[in-house]
Amino acid sequence: MSIMTESHRNNKKMADGTTCGRLWRFCASAVAATLLGGCAAEQTPVPQASSMAAHVYEAHCSACHSLPSPKRLYYSQWEHMVGVMDGNMVHEGMKPLTPEDQRIILDYLKANARR
Repeated sequence: MSIMTESHRNNKKMADGTTCGRLWRFCASAVAATLLGGCAAEQTPVPQASSMAAHVYEAHCSACHSLPSPKRLYYSQWEHMVGVMDGNMVHEGMKPLTPEDQRIILDYLKANARR
């Protein structure tokens, strides 16, 4: 009977979102780490390295991990990844991207993403 009670508690946690939310954050972080983890060996200069957009990209995106080449992902993947990383920044106690910096980074990635 106690096993059923524990199972019921776990199902309730999943239903009210507490466990589900943690699981989602964990999975999203794992996917992001997998996609960005191999970037250490990929230290190629970023496109338009002297541009203001490249500097904004580098300042924000290399604060926690090596800087991935924009050509690593398609733009649609970058759109999702920037949102995931912004959420991770907040979760780690960092300031989120400003709407302006997010727009600059996404425009930069759109211009330089894999095609």
